[in-house]
Amino acid sequence: MYMALKLQIQEIARKLGVENASQLAKLTGLGLTSCYQLWEGTAQMVSLETLNTLCNKLKVHPALLFEYKPDPEEGIGRSVKGRIRRGKS
Repeated sequence: MYMALKLQIQEIARKLGVENASQLAKLTGLGLTSCYQLWEGTAQMVSLETLNTLCNKLKVHPALLFEYKPDPEEGIGRSVKGRIRRGKS
């Protein structure tokens, strides 16, 4: 399954000198298993509470924790773009 969002926790944390999931767990107070999944980019669901903790401890905006690459086969159709521009749902 194609995922348009990719976690970038490892890249952001390394810039702050955090070298592994264990150090991320110590910094954030999050569980080691969760931090390992976040670090490896394999977490399937991330709560708002976890995102808030990561943003506060890594001192970044939430948008920086993700990379977005739309699925080239799906894309956004013209009809959806037009409705968004006109303010219709």
